[in-house]
Amino acid sequence: MTKRTRAAIACIVVGLGLALILWRWLLRPPADTAQPVPPGTASIEPPAKNAYKDVIAAALRVGPVEGGLDSEAQRVLLQRSSAALSLLRSALDGQSVVTDDMRPSDPSQVFRPMMRLLYYSAQVAKRDRRFGDAARDCLDLVRLGNAISRGGDADDHLMRCTCLWLATQQLASLIDDLPESTCRELAGRLAAEVDRTEPIEVAYQRTLMKLQKEKGQRSFDIERNAGVFAQQLADYQRRDKICRAEVELCMTKLALRAYQMRHHRLPDSLQELAPGVLPRLPLDPWRQQGLIYRRDATGYRLYSVGPDGNDDGGRPVPRDMLKNGATGDLFL
Repeated sequence: MTKRTRAAIACIVVGLGLALILWRWLLRPPADTAQPVPPGTASIEPPAKNAYKDVIAAALRVGPVEGGLDSEAQRVLLQRSSAALSLLRSALDGQSVVTDDMRPSDPSQVFRPMMRLLYYSAQVAKRDRRFGDAARDCLDLVRLGNAISRGGDADDHLMRCTCLWLATQQLASLIDDLPESTCRELAGRLAAEVDRTEPIEVAYQRTLMKLQKEKGQRSFDIERNAGVFAQQLADYQRRDKICRAEVELCMTKLALRAYQMRHHRLPDSLQELAPGVLPRLPLDPWRQQGLIYRRDATGYRLYSVGPDGNDDGGRPVPRDMLKNGATGDLFL
């Protein structure tokens, strides 16, 4: 046997070993095994009264909602949908867990109109200078994202990411018009919503288990397609981290504003925000350390290092380019 042949065999063995490791990780059993499971990764037992059913009912009452409505059309829509919004807010106060028997066949078609409705409600409130109401709508968008994804699969978590993006972009434009108490409250509640979110890896595990159940063990060969699934998971992780970073940035900006109004100055470091304003220090999901915060002549610069994991000196990169792996820092 030649050296080249032995090297080729060794490469094949190593490749099969890595594929087997990935396969076992993706389909590892839930938390009732002997291995320790990090918080949030255990299978979720639905509550006795599952509010997910009420969230669906509220969303179905909305009906189709077009994007890009003008201000007058938004007001007409909100008047028509006031009962649905009230029902939704009541449902969001309960415990919601996605279950296969309740989950709509096309969740995006059911929940997207409600996302747009909350977004329009925030826009109308902002134009009317009801900044507190607009902020509440943004928080409800975040709560909706958790309600329709907790216990769900990877696609449910992508809908959550859409909710987070709509909420943080709108909320960031309101911060300078909110009183200290509202900034403080919102910062704490955003932190709580982020901390109760399941890891995207758990959601993707459910996706694979569903596919395996639908297609059957033999026809759905995870080991043979391990490379494809690993790449797909990496894409989900990247999009999930972008959304989580934006929420961390938003809640930190709220906390900074509350601190500034209370002390008439900005903090020298983010450590001064916790536990006084925030329940914990904000985290950058790409490095599991703090966000980058620097004081400057005009105030401060706050950003995440982005997918490359490096501080690029505050060089911003468009959000859409971050999805494709571009280097640079993420701002809100």
